[in-house]
Amino acid sequence: MALTCWRSAIPRGWTMCWRRWGSWTVGLHIGYALNDSGQLYGKIGYSRLKLEADVLGLQASESGSGVGFAVGYENGLGENAYARVEFGYADNGEIFGLNFQRRHAGVGLGVRF
Repeated sequence: MALTCWRSAIPRGWTMCWRRWGSWTVGLHIGYALNDSGQLYGKIGYSRLKLEADVLGLQASESGSGVGFAVGYENGLGENAYARVEFGYADNGEIFGLNFQRRHAGVGLGVRF
């Protein structure tokens, strides 16, 4: 993954770069059928995030981990297709002295075989 870099005006020419490695969550997905085609579901699991920093040529990396969860709704679109919407959160603890939290929202379409 490429570095994301910022150049500083004060002091002139300083560069700070960050790289995110391996943001992932693994866990359990449980759903409740609301009707023949709709399901409300929740996820809970373990989340981990690793960051690398390059500041003035000095390199460091640090990881954080914690609890992640999400809630969503899935609806059937015929016999095999479905659509879903999901909202989630993960707290990866302190990395480089900052509390890293991840929030996401997504929509999706899928087909079951």
